[in-house]
Amino acid sequence: MLNNISVYYIEIMKVTKDILMNFIKKFALCLTTLFFMSGCAQVAKQVAPDVAVEGVSFNNNIFSPAAVVNLKLTNKNAFTLPLTDMTYDFYLYDTLLAQGTLPEAQSIPAKESRNYNLNVALNLANFTTLLKNIKSGSNAKYKLVTTISLGNYLQPIVVVKEDEIPFSF
Repeated sequence: MLNNISVYYIEIMKVTKDILMNFIKKFALCLTTLFFMSGCAQVAKQVAPDVAVEGVSFNNNIFSPAAVVNLKLTNKNAFTLPLTDMTYDFYLYDTLLAQGTLPEAQSIPAKESRNYNLNVALNLANFTTLLKNIKSGSNAKYKLVTTISLGNYLQPIVVVKEDEIPFSF
């Protein structure tokens, strides 16, 4: 009788082992599938937004010169970019005209654009140097270096844009 119980116990252990092994295999397969699916969802490659300078205009107060730099950011991605911070260096004719930070944190919806007006107080010495090089109604050579932070989970993007723009004051 003891021998029959031992054989029966061994059979139960084999069946339990088989059931447990099947469960572990299915659980591992489910976990692997879940990891691949979540990884694919996060692989969506971010593309840097297009940064364009739409124009620069100056006030006509010679004692407190200021400029408005109109920027346009275009999100080419299929998802919203959370714009949490943007710093910029703006050069005209290789002269540093302005540095700053865009004050408000915003987001740029997928496949859309946002315009930003940067109000810039100018250094009087830099402004007089610039006036020697440019004439109202002509094109001015500029360089814009922007660092854009896009939320905690994306790497900051540095965009350098060099071009010519219509210039007026």
